[in-house]
Order: sequence, then structure tokens, then C-alpha cells
Amino acid sequence: MNSDELRSKVLESISERELDERLEKKIELLGGLCDRKTAMLLVAHELGIDDNETTIGDMDESARSASFAAVVLSVLSMRSFSRDDGSAGVVANLFVGDESGTARVVLWDEVAELVKSGKVSEGKCYRFSGRLKDGRNGRELHIDRWGNITPLKKLINPAFEPAPLSSLNVGMEADVLVRVLSSSPLRTFSRKDGSEGAMREAMVADESGYMGTVLWDRAASFEPLESGNVLEVRRARMKEGRLTCELHLGAFSHMALSEKSVVWSPEITPLSGLRMGQLCCVEGMVSGIGELRSFQRGDDKDEGVLSELHLSDNDDRARVVLWGEHAHAVKELDFGEHIRVLFCTVRDGRDGPELSTTKLSIVEKL
Repeated sequence: MNSDELRSKVLESISERELDERLEKKIELLGGLCDRKTAMLLVAHELGIDDNETTIGDMDESARSASFAAVVLSVLSMRSFSRDDGSAGVVANLFVGDESGTARVVLWDEVAELVKSGKVSEGKCYRFSGRLKDGRNGRELHIDRWGNITPLKKLINPAFEPAPLSSLNVGMEADVLVRVLSSSPLRTFSRKDGSEGAMREAMVADESGYMGTVLWDRAASFEPLESGNVLEVRRARMKEGRLTCELHLGAFSHMALSEKSVVWSPEITPLSGLRMGQLCCVEGMVSGIGELRSFQRGDDKDEGVLSELHLSDNDDRARVVLWGEHAHAVKELDFGEHIRVLFCTVRDGRDGPELSTTKLSIVEKL
């Protein structure tokens, strides 16, 4: 970069007054061996600025190091560990972004301590300089004592170009803008290695359609996962689900509340068009109501509840089995009322296709 570009980069980190003071000190310290241009290069080097500066989207696949300015979108994790030689280490993982894309930054030992002390935190902008490595989700920047993190005064608006849900296929990774329609409670489980995991499920939608979502561990604890909230989701991964494709959000995903509007209207499947194994939305008139009853779940003696109703549209009629909390809906329904059942599955019943609610179903009056 030329002298003007270098000066502009330096002024992203320090004020013009501080720059002038640093330049004078360099010139004074080195006497006649240092002119103002050389002094600028030395100050830039101290701030982690060099000719290797790039953007996240333009990082060279063959480069061994990189420097870029980015905002910290989230602190993914921070943990202590023991090395093979018995020494203790600390590692922190950041998810950062600039106008060109997002990346993972890994901080080691004393640099990772900057997160613990609050000197590196979410929502703030920094220049990151370090070594490039190939990670599970692409190129990562690793920073140890030989790297550099410099706070910046400039504001960075990270790129966010959401893909329509209808355009996603298994194996893809994408950013999406979605509205939460329903969600399940958080549940924990034990992994084979003895560690504890957490997961939560949700149904989300955009203008192009709806999709089941599975959130793991840190992502599962995201508090604003409530019906009606609109979320900006970065680095969601598409996987094959039980019935359809699902969004999976894990350690390298990022979610944030959005003030943008997402309008979704359900596509209603007529009862005459039900297909086995289908996940669908239906509506019609209540033409039959069964009683609420309890049952035992397998060998764990846990008691569950279910109820049944019949739904009619035009000349077709289908049985609907309501499970769990949805079973109580029969106490509020009357014959002839129009209702909508969203996100129910189609299975083989006694008299043909029947509908069954799931944890993420919605039963509502029209």
C-alpha cells in the first residue's frame, strides 16, 4: 500500500495527535537513520498493519499469514487445556466479520486472556494479524504471541446476504433471515465421552417457505428463540432430517435479533392431497372431537396425553391425533369451528392417511 493508504490504516487505530507523537519519538530515537516515511512503517508494524492486509473474502488460499479488520460477532468458546508436556494452555474462538464475509479467529494463551479480561469483546472492531490454517469450516486465523490484535475506532458493518430457505439443499452452508414460528424446550444429554450436550428444535420461515431447525450446545441456549422474533442467522448448515431438510446451528453459527420484517403465509395442503411421510399444514372444520386420555410411554413409566379430532374440508375428512400439550386443544374446540394445524406429519391410519402433531406443531382457531 502507498503512504496515504498506510496513514489511513494507522488512523483507524489511533488519533492523528497520537500518530504525530509516535512519529516524532521514532525519528528522535533513531536520529538521522529514520525519516518520516520509515517512522510511519515502524508505527504501522507496531499496530499490526502490513502489506499483507486484506479482507476476509479475499484471503489468499496459498498465504501462510494474513491481517484484516473485522468486528467480533460472537465469542464462540474459551477453555483451558493441558499440553503433552504438562504445561497449561488457554484457547478462545471468535466469530468475526467484515463487509466481505465471516471467519473464525483462534486466540492462544496470553492472547486468549484478552477475551477473559474484556479487552476483546463482542460488537467491537479490531485488526487481527496472525497465521492462516485450514479448519473444519474453511480458513482460520490463529493468533499467538507472534500475532497482533489492535482495537479500531472505525465501525464495520459485516456482510449479510441471506439465502431463501427454498434454495437450500443438504450439505450447503448459508446465511438466512427467518422468523421463529415455534420452538421446543431445551434438553440436555450425555455424550459418549461423558460430556454434557444441549439441543433445542425450532420451526422457522421466510417468504419462500418453512424449515425445521436443530440448535446444538451454545446455540441451543439462545434466549430470543421465541415465536414471532426475526433472526439473522450466519453459517447455518443443511442436513437431512427425518422428513425434510433441516437447518443445523452449532459452534460455528451465529444468531442475532433483527428489526427486519419477515412475512410468511402457510401453504395449505388439501386433505385430498395428503401423502405418507409428508410434513404439511392443513385447515378445515372440526367434524369430530375425541376425549383427552393418558398413556404410558415405554418402560420409563412416563405418562403422556393425547386426543383426537376429525377435520373436514369440502368432501374430504381426516383424523388428527394431537400429542402432548396439543392434546388439550380439544377442551377449547366445538363442532363446526374452523381451525388450522401447522407442521403435522402424515402417517398410515386405520381409515387411510391421518395427521399427527409434533413438538413444533401449531393448532390455532381461524
